[in-house]
Order: sequence, then structure tokens, then C-alpha cells
Amino acid sequence: VLEGPRVADSLLSYAGEVGADLVVISSHGRSGMKRFWMGSVARDIVRRTHLPVFVTRPGKEGEAATSDIRNVMVVLDGSVSAESILPPAAELARATGARMVLLHAAASMRDEAVDYIEDVAAPLRESGLDVTTHAMFGSSTGRGIARVAAGTGADVIAMTIGGRRAAQGLRPKMADEVLRATELPLLVVRSYAAA
Repeated sequence: VLEGPRVADSLLSYAGEVGADLVVISSHGRSGMKRFWMGSVARDIVRRTHLPVFVTRPGKEGEAATSDIRNVMVVLDGSVSAESILPPAAELARATGARMVLLHAAASMRDEAVDYIEDVAAPLRESGLDVTTHAMFGSSTGRGIARVAAGTGADVIAMTIGGRRAAQGLRPKMADEVLRATELPLLVVRSYAAA
């Protein structure tokens, strides 16, 4: 039992004390702003820690909050900072025996996007992981990412959030947009560029 005036401060302090590798939190999104799915505590933790954070909705009464993890979809935008999600996503895939689906959300240049995502997939495959790739062209929106997740049978969506500039990775509100558009849990890491 943790006590303190700010829940996120208490949780992050305790995570540091015990040497946590992952923070798992269920989020109701009841912080008063209905446009945000991720509640204020979960959002505060994601933005303030270098640890991967697994955010899930509570299940309906009598149901598990998450199902078996068979497919982990990893959202990449071509930036090095977005690739900081790869180690925790690969670890989750290894631990659960899941397939990784790499999604490159690209604005244009179809051939370069396909080459990029295959280059990222190669070392993961060499390490023994089952990896497939997918490229999404045009605007990378939360709904578009959720549609691809549904089409690929994803059980978890893994992504980074970046800083205020596009060069720092996926914009911070993207996690909220994705979670508003899907029932799936999200594995999220703050990108190194945003640290």
C-alpha cells in the first residue's frame, strides 16, 4: 500500500526502489477529460519514466482485462526514437511466444518504407522471433493504427511517445488516439529523444 499526495509520484518512487523493469497499470480514463482514454495517472507515469508501461483497460465485470498475447503490433515511424520500443516489445513477444507485427506508419515513399521495415525486422528474425511487416501510407492516425491492429490480429499495440517535435518520434497524444480507437492494451515507452 502506497500513500502520498500524488499517485504517480508514489508509484514511480516505488518502481525505482524495487528496480522494476515494467510498470503495469489499468486506466479508466476518468480524469475529467473524456477525450483522453489514458487517465491522468497513467499518462503522468508514461511521460515521466524511462520504463516501459503496459496500459490496459479493466475488463468488464467477470472478464479478464486482457486475453492471451499472440500478436504484438509495433508502431514505427522511421525514426530512431520510435525504435526504442523494440527491446521491450521483443521481450514481451519472447516471454509470451507471440509473433511481432512491425507497422511502419509512413507519409510517402512506398519503396523506402518497405525497405526500412524489412531492415528493422531482419535482426529480430535472426534472434529467433516470428516477425511480419506491414506499411501504412498517408496520415498516421490513431484510427488508422487501430484498423491495422484489428486486421493483423494484434493483441497488444506497442509504441513510443515522443517530444514536441516530429523528429522526436510519434507525438505524445498519439497514445491516447490509439487507445480511444481500440480496446487493445498498449505497451508504451517514452522515446529517448524526449528524455
